[in-house]
Amino acid sequence: MCFEHALKHTSTKIATWFILPTDDKLYAHCVISDIILEKLKAMNLGFPASNKKEEAYMKKEKAKLIKEYKF
Repeated sequence: MCFEHALKHTSTKIATWFILPTDDKLYAHCVISDIILEKLKAMNLGFPASNKKEEAYMKKEKAKLIKEYKF
């Protein structure tokens, strides 16, 4: 079939196609959310490390924002 040919030649490791066999939008959104969540988990993301100087700077700037916006 044409769609099989298209998928075979356009789906790559970095741009994968997923077929969702459903007409139910809510179910499709749930499946898509699961796929995205699994891909994000596999990336093992985290915050970059900071040093004492950066932490002191962020603390000072946070205090300025709190004072400015009166939180």
